[in-house]
Amino acid sequence: MRATTNSALSDLRIFYSTGRDDTNSIIVTGLPGDEGFEPTDNCYFRTAASLRWEVNRLIREKAHACGLGHRLVNTEKYIGTTGWTFYGQGQAASVRSIALALAAHFQVDLLDKST
Repeated sequence: MRATTNSALSDLRIFYSTGRDDTNSIIVTGLPGDEGFEPTDNCYFRTAASLRWEVNRLIREKAHACGLGHRLVNTEKYIGTTGWTFYGQGQAASVRSIALALAAHFQVDLLDKST
């Protein structure tokens, strides 16, 4: 794991939301080190210092551990932002637990935007 100072994480925000169409999302904004990220290229080496790669890895690992590895798509890829959408019914509790674990890992509050 990359060493990250608390000041580098001061802009980090983790959002959890549910949709009306049986989707659940985790969106992370304020990713430090993400300058130069090109969403259409998605190249690690261009932004190796970005927290994006650790966030994405943790979300995928926790999704697989919950049996949701086949139900998620990285739908939000913008400079400073990564977002994952989970598809399927009855997944809200598992996805929320992933979001809570992510927030705990980075020692930030989870911002719950559930509908």
